[in-house]
Amino acid sequence: MNHNPEGGSKGADSPEVFSADLSHEDLEKLAQDLEECAEGFVVRARDGDRDLSDSSELRPRDLPDLFRSKSGRLSVQVRYLYEGRRWCDTLTLLGERIRLIRIDLDSAFRTD
Repeated sequence: MNHNPEGGSKGADSPEVFSADLSHEDLEKLAQDLEECAEGFVVRARDGDRDLSDSSELRPRDLPDLFRSKSGRLSVQVRYLYEGRRWCDTLTLLGERIRLIRIDLDSAFRTD
């Protein structure tokens, strides 16, 4: 897994954004970590312009199979709580790899 904080894009009012390119094996590890360590999941999936109607039933553990079964423009957003903070992971299928963009929503929308 390649992990690259998006340096230089963080201004005074901008959230810290992390990105990584994942293999399918990395996605399996991520899904397992989310299931074990996070809570309060909201998972939304889109295949191109089409919202996948059963995405309200999805859990992080379902992500590896979903990404293996799809080709094209699959994109999934996972919102969750981890250690009292709200996070948003966006996963996009790019050929044989999966792009992860992670944002700390609490820092993105703080009002101080």
